[in-house]
Order: sequence, then C-alpha cells, then structure tokens
Amino acid sequence: MSHDIVRSLPLYAQIAQQIRTQIAQGELQVGDRLPSEAELCQRYGASRVTVRKAIESLVKEGVVHAKVGKGTFVGAEPTTDQGVASVQPMRVSTLTDMVGFISIGDSTPFALDILHGIQKAADLNNTHIIFANANYDRHQQARHIAALRERQVAGLLIMPTFEADDTLKQLAREQYPTVLIDRYFEDVALPCITSDNRGGGYQAARYLFELGHQRVAFIGRVPMSTSQERWAGYHSAQAYYGIPQDERLTLSLDTVPHDEALILNSGYPTDSVAYPFVRQFLEQQRPSAVICHNPYFALVTLTALRDLGLRVAEDVSLISFDRDVQGTFSNCPLTIITQNGFHIGETAFLTLQRALVGMHVGPRVTRIAMRLVVHESCRRFTG
Repeated sequence: MSHDIVRSLPLYAQIAQQIRTQIAQGELQVGDRLPSEAELCQRYGASRVTVRKAIESLVKEGVVHAKVGKGTFVGAEPTTDQGVASVQPMRVSTLTDMVGFISIGDSTPFALDILHGIQKAADLNNTHIIFANANYDRHQQARHIAALRERQVAGLLIMPTFEADDTLKQLAREQYPTVLIDRYFEDVALPCITSDNRGGGYQAARYLFELGHQRVAFIGRVPMSTSQERWAGYHSAQAYYGIPQDERLTLSLDTVPHDEALILNSGYPTDSVAYPFVRQFLEQQRPSAVICHNPYFALVTLTALRDLGLRVAEDVSLISFDRDVQGTFSNCPLTIITQNGFHIGETAFLTLQRALVGMHVGPRVTRIAMRLVVHESCRRFTG
C-alpha cells in the first residue's frame, strides 16, 4: 500500500494496515511468521512500543497469533485435535471489504470526529478503511480516487475539495459506490451527508437578533454549498425579524485562494490572503456582530478586530461555526454553532454500505442537526 494512502493514520495503524494488505494480496500466507519486532522497527522507522501496539491490534482481530519464544504468525490461534496441530480458518481483509476515505485535508476536531464516526461504523461491520488526504488540492484528490479505484476498494467516502471536478462527475456517471461528506455539488449526482447548515445559519442570526443586533455581518465563501446554506439561514432570520437585507454586510471570499490548513496550523492569521479583505470589510462596514462560516474566518476576524482596536463581545459580538476555535485563538471563548461530525461520519459509512448491497440510500442530501453553544463572545447590543 502506498504511504500516501495511509499517511493520515497513526503509525501503529499504518503498520497494521500494511500487514493486512500483505495478507490480502497473498504476500503473507496463513502460517507464515511475521518479521521480528526489531525488523519491523527498522522497516517502518518505529519504536518497539509502536510495533507492539500494531501487532496487538492484529492479534485482537484474529489476523495473527503469537507463540511465546517463537514469534508472531499469520492466522488465528492453532488448536489441537488428538495431538495434531491445525490452523483455524481466519477472516482477513480482502479487496471487497475495503473502503476508501479521502479527506479534504482538515486536521480540525470536526474532521477528526467524522473520521472517528466512519471508523467506528466500519469496525462494527468488519470493514477496513484506507485513508487519504487531499490537502485542499483537487488534483491530489483525483489521484487518490484513481489509486483507490485501482486497488478495487468496494466504495468511496469523500470529503471533497471546493470544486466539482471531472473525477467526481465520472464517479456519478459510472454509478461507482460513493458518498460525499460535508459538501455537495448540484451538478454531481452523488449522495451527501452534511449538517443542517441552513438551520445553523438561522440559529446564529436569531441569537444575535434576539440580543438586539441589527448590523450583523456574514463572512464566508458563499458559492460553496455549506456556506451558501448558512448564509441563506442568516437571511431567513433577517426576514423573520423584519430586518432589511444589506448585501454590503456579506463578505464572500470565494475568489481568495484556500490557505486554511496553513493558517490554522501556523497560527499567523495576518499571513492569510483573506486577512486584508476581512480587515477592510470590518473597518468600512462596522458591524455590531459577525457570523463566521468556519474557524479559519473566525481566526482571521479575531485578528483583524484586535488590530483595529476592537474587542470581542464588548465592541463586536462574534459567532463561529465549529468548536475548533473555542478557547484556542482568543481569551474570550466563542459562541459557536457546533456540528455532529461523529454522526455525519457514521451515517456516511452506513449510507455507503446500503449502496453496496443495492439498497435505497435515502435522499440525495441528508442533513444532520446543528446546535448553538453559548459562550462569552456575544453581548446584548446597547447602541
């Protein structure tokens, strides 16, 4: 297995997956002895603790068994019948019980929650997940799709990049078992599991309007499905509360290059290509409250407010989607709209499983409820 495919797994899990693959491809046969701990340490550049954890996970699965003083062998624990040893049949990973998961590249808690939900559901269904990381690059995403299809995985779970490329459209045309996660595209007929983003946008705006704010700004990438639906929810709340829509209070940075991963990891938001646009927007529009589409925009907004001499809560109330920024980028924990990433991942896997056995997968887009969590970044508007 390519190291590119599994690099997002912990090292012990990568080692275990490599061994499963060798067994599935016949490189290791039932009864074969695995390399020693020392050999595996040298091969993977890992510590003995890491190698031992990998082997222990395979033993628990019944993929290998250990003999004291002799080593570790492929296959379940041998049993004896009248003194004659026999190796019991074992269930090993095959090409038909492997599923690929391609992540956009997030290392945020939301993305990790999705991964954990997928892994939990896969474990309960005896399915191995092969992970890949697109690093926000649609070309890399396309390469991963091609590599996983070449390995004949049963299906694909994809948390796609921001563009509907030809590779995704081809999966839809060929009806290759695929489920999208978090975002969907109108011209790509694939099922998607996502959050109730419109409902989340409505909750955020309603909370601010109930606090007396009227000049509430929205910062995001509006053409993207998740941001567009959150923005639509924000407008629905404006209509309900009789607040006139002012397009000047929406900053859509859809043409700005994506540097989310770099900025969230580096912690230097002033280096973001979005920073000068956000700062200028805040300086010109002077909103009393801001809704940020994601933690990236929240971090950039926090920094711009600080550089403009404005305080979160006291001067400008702030709400962000996702729990990632809470207590991380500010001394003032942010009020957030949180997503249930675990349930999204779990539901995506089960949807793919239904598709693999020819069952109806449900609606084109399945939306999971979001929740408002109030912290300290919003205050009642006093004028």
